[in-house]
Amino acid sequence: MGLSMAAAERWVRRWDRQQQRYAIDREERFTVIADVVQQVTNGRRRPLIIELGCGPGSLTARLAGRLPEAEVIAVEMDPLLLELARTRHADAARYVETVIGEAGWIDALGLDRPPHAAVSTKALHCLAEDSLRRTYHQLADLLRPGGVLVNADHFPPDDTQPTQIAAHVGNRRAERLRAFATRTGNPGGQPP
Repeated sequence: MGLSMAAAERWVRRWDRQQQRYAIDREERFTVIADVVQQVTNGRRRPLIIELGCGPGSLTARLAGRLPEAEVIAVEMDPLLLELARTRHADAARYVETVIGEAGWIDALGLDRPPHAAVSTKALHCLAEDSLRRTYHQLADLLRPGGVLVNADHFPPDDTQPTQIAAHVGNRRAERLRAFATRTGNPGGQPP
């Protein structure tokens, strides 16, 4: 696209100002996400983090700054937002253009190992219920044992769908771990 650094910085600053008004406690959300990811990846060599719906890279840059040893894969479907992220925060992540939840989106990530964490702040509320359910299942299967999905999105207060889906996915993962324990004789139920 050929976006200059000055133009990218200007647009990202505008984006951040707008988002701060729209997403209440945005910086606190970013801090909580980074805290959780840091806790999960503590002591891990080259942890792998996927950010779902990275926009212009605001959270991406914070994760990369807080966890400089981590590899961050930042996913976005909007080519303009992705170009802003690539230009403004070039060294923070490997950027991938794909549509979360659509067929082949996981393959587009080009993963060489299971991620330690998948995070999102404002992307997953856009998915239809069946797509959100499928995406949660895919992420549960994709994350390494002990990995974490942090969805700091804001759903309406009366919307119990994300909680129900997350509980269902967690139960499926627990069933798979119990089956692994039975098959291998590992009473802790955790793959080595």
